[in-house]
Amino acid sequence: MACVPHTTFTKQSYHGPAVSILDLPPEIQCNIFIFAHRDNSKTRAPRFPVEVILSHVCSAWRRTALKLPTLWTAFKFDSRLRVPDPAQKLEEYLSRSGTQLLELYFSFSSYDNCQLRDFALVETAILHTRRWHRFTLHSHWLYPALDLINRFDKLYVPKLEYFALSGLLATTGVSSRNVPIIDQLILTGAPRLYSVRMDTGILFRLNSLLPLLNITTLAIQGAARYGDSCRFRSDIFRSLLMIPNLTHLSIDSRICFDFTSIFSTANIPPLKMPSLRTLRISQDDFLLDILLYFDAPLLETLVLHKVYLGRVDTSRDIDEINTLVQLETFALLDCRYNYECSAPNQNTLKRVDRILHKIANCATHIIISSQCNRAFIQEGSTLLDFNRYEWPRLQRITLDLAWSYSLMHNIRMLERSPHLINFRVVEAVLEQWARHPDALTTLKKVCILDTMKVGDSMIEEPWPGSGGLFQENEDLQNKFIWNETFHAKGPTKR
Repeated sequence: MACVPHTTFTKQSYHGPAVSILDLPPEIQCNIFIFAHRDNSKTRAPRFPVEVILSHVCSAWRRTALKLPTLWTAFKFDSRLRVPDPAQKLEEYLSRSGTQLLELYFSFSSYDNCQLRDFALVETAILHTRRWHRFTLHSHWLYPALDLINRFDKLYVPKLEYFALSGLLATTGVSSRNVPIIDQLILTGAPRLYSVRMDTGILFRLNSLLPLLNITTLAIQGAARYGDSCRFRSDIFRSLLMIPNLTHLSIDSRICFDFTSIFSTANIPPLKMPSLRTLRISQDDFLLDILLYFDAPLLETLVLHKVYLGRVDTSRDIDEINTLVQLETFALLDCRYNYECSAPNQNTLKRVDRILHKIANCATHIIISSQCNRAFIQEGSTLLDFNRYEWPRLQRITLDLAWSYSLMHNIRMLERSPHLINFRVVEAVLEQWARHPDALTTLKKVCILDTMKVGDSMIEEPWPGSGGLFQENEDLQNKFIWNETFHAKGPTKR
């Protein structure tokens, strides 16, 4: 990109003389550049970051860009993109950013023919730890990455607020002696750290929870090797759930542990989670039992994703289950009742419904979304039967099913509600229902009918903003991206 069109601002637009965009004062150019820099988050792995493009438009813009430290504070190396001389590029970013705080992202994978020299990038970054603001290091199936662990010993990162680490301990043969190094990094070297993202292979090798006691946001994701997700101490995990300041917790893994053994056999009191406001559980049916034993009086958002609800311990006394009194959003995304395609046991299904209702009956918004042939709500669940269950605070139901309910079923459901419900569906569903004008007219009388487009988000702010320029909300194994799970999919074409 050697040049840009010689755009002008006319008198008609700005009531002044025509001005070339290339002749704007440096201060205005800087503001434009900074705004463009923030848009980096829209591309997961940019080969040509916007700051590089801006600095190659023309000589004037290059001078402005190179003298703007804020433009060069975020460096990303992804071995999926073989860029020439990444070490030189990192040095340029470190130099051009001056004394600004840094956002550093490194991702290594053996599948991408990652070179040993690439790991020197992290060594270079370690020389600037006092400027770290956000630091991400992912490594998959690479023994050379293990040597990097030793470099984290006694690091002092006074400005670090976000820390993501995965894959370094997932390789077979890693000794637990490496664990205290991570403890020391988080415990003594990062006083401002509040957000941590780790895989189970690392997190469950911590010797204690002391390093994490001050964090507010924690995301636990699957380890590079399946077996690593099972090796942890149950007392550490229980303490993890009760971090006093923990506000947002996301568990996207397969821990495979019978949690009823932690609670019922020893008569241990419920999990106290006094600050928790957001809880996401994905792909781990065993973790559902957390909901039976925890006390989270401030929880506002509960998301269950790709879990089999039939795994809930239905023997638990419902009177002993706590209701989430501040719950606003209850989302069930791609949830099924059981593994088999056969019809579920109706008595057990009713028991599951009672448990879910006891937990979430204060919700103001229920989201049920599924691309399965039959979502749990279509397997005989009566969770939204207003004759059976009361939802006193419920204001909205969002339904996004691959195989949608019949129009009459929704009418019968909504007309039983003691108050008017905002009922939201995808536009394509409404188009199907338009073939039955009389029934559609009846539906509009028993609810406030609302629509959404395919791709619209079904929930507002499902997770606190990353605060950085790079996408950090994807599953570490790239199986899904959290934000995309909240996008409306619409019915399956048939």
